[in-house]
Amino acid sequence: MERDVHLANAHGFPYHWAYIADDAYTAAWEAQLCRNDVTRPGTFYLNHNAQQALIATLSFGVPLRLLDLTGLAASRLGIYDQLRSPDHGWCQWLGWQLDRIIAQEAGAIHGFMYPSRRQPGKLAYAISSRHMSKLGSDMACQHVRFGDTAACARLLADRLRVDPP
Repeated sequence: MERDVHLANAHGFPYHWAYIADDAYTAAWEAQLCRNDVTRPGTFYLNHNAQQALIATLSFGVPLRLLDLTGLAASRLGIYDQLRSPDHGWCQWLGWQLDRIIAQEAGAIHGFMYPSRRQPGKLAYAISSRHMSKLGSDMACQHVRFGDTAACARLLADRLRVDPP
């Protein structure tokens, strides 16, 4: 399995992923605004300046067409455990493979959905930048500072929250 892939050239990367979640908690954990400190088991913290991050609510004018990497599909492909693994290199390799599929399909696929790596039982989504301009032309977007959300207030009040290292 080839994993040493160099995508950047003089013009940068040919694509990127926009990561989306169904709720602010999952978005905060997926974006790593919230993290666990291995030196303090059983606790979590909000990263420095996490409250300044923007949480966007997107409404697409067309149904998203996504590859499904959850449940049975992940099992059949033999990637369920890797999807939850902290092996960032493998995830980059998978993203590269998925981008190749999306590029070949010429707009038929917008991205993929997968089980959240940091919020068990939740779904996360990755939308390819290859289709952002088309999707964005018929998309409504609202945003709010994470620090102004009810989710952030509850996380700040949580007894297991500690100060960031």
